[in-house]
Amino acid sequence: MKRLVFLFVAWFGFAAAMPAGEIKLTAKVIPISGGEDGFFSHAHAMILAGERLFLLENLKHRVLLFRLRGGRAEFLKAIGRRGQGPGDLNLPFEISAAEGVLSVRDQYGVSRFTLDGEFLDRFRIPFHSLAMNLEAGRYYFLSAIPGETHLIHALSENGEKEGSMLRKTLAIKASGNKDVSWEMLERYFYEGRLFAAPARLYYLNTMLARLTELDRSGRLVRSAFLDPELGEAARKNVRKNNEMLRRGLEVEQQAGGGLAIPWRVICRDACLFKGRLYLLDPPGAGEAGMGGGRPGPGIRRIDLRSLRLDAEYRLDAAAGAPSIQSFLVGEEAGKLFFLACQEVDGDSGIVRYAIGPAAK
Repeated sequence: MKRLVFLFVAWFGFAAAMPAGEIKLTAKVIPISGGEDGFFSHAHAMILAGERLFLLENLKHRVLLFRLRGGRAEFLKAIGRRGQGPGDLNLPFEISAAEGVLSVRDQYGVSRFTLDGEFLDRFRIPFHSLAMNLEAGRYYFLSAIPGETHLIHALSENGEKEGSMLRKTLAIKASGNKDVSWEMLERYFYEGRLFAAPARLYYLNTMLARLTELDRSGRLVRSAFLDPELGEAARKNVRKNNEMLRRGLEVEQQAGGGLAIPWRVICRDACLFKGRLYLLDPPGAGEAGMGGGRPGPGIRRIDLRSLRLDAEYRLDAAAGAPSIQSFLVGEEAGKLFFLACQEVDGDSGIVRYAIGPAAK
């Protein structure tokens, strides 16, 4: 059976001085055109660059390119396929669309394309990256490597290392399970996101709710915990992670003999937009609302100057909000909007939410 993929887009007025409070959002459906190649099963990440919308499909080794225009989304092309040759991808897990370049990080390095999807070049990086960002001609990678003293490494556009910054500070306790390596431990407790702004770089530790601000030389500007501004589900995860930091990481033995780590994050996705950090509630938050008439998960907006919560957007659980895979924030004609990839009627689609009753 052919699947239908829909785009829901959320529009609301942007008020710079909006007081802290809860704003309920609802959904509107807009169809996607362009053929079956635009169908997707799970969007690991999404990026908006002007009218171009990029969706990263990790398990299908590709990036889908759409054009957003006139209230519609038109599928243009699929970028990449499984392989190791020029333009190929292998389990890509992060994308960046900055400075006229689409950068895709996969298991083997970074592939660079034009914003129309034409392959440019590729470089390898000598470490496992947890997060990536491109700003002012320099790539920044978050990488927890046992034996390394720093967390963030800067590389040029051709992959040459230019420096390291942000020293490790966590006193991580060894796990009681001999199969848990130090690499697994560091990757768990240092897991996070990197965001770039003019003259600033931000590292959000999504396990311990700590936001660190650096200048472009790598000098520490400030570091603070955000957990007082988060919801109860996120605060519960922070408490549990701090307990494991002191006592050792908990793992579960699977039936096949492998190990499973129950990841307890403070958000399932995060965006930085115009001086504010937007955090999507972690898995589990709002799931009771599915079909039960209760509120769905929220997106919390934190002002980077004060590091205080200044708005909370409540998503419509009836529209499938608890199934959100990734989201982004944008602005058009002075109005903010959220785009989110999530489950729609049993399939994956792109959803937009609006303030108040759903638009007709």
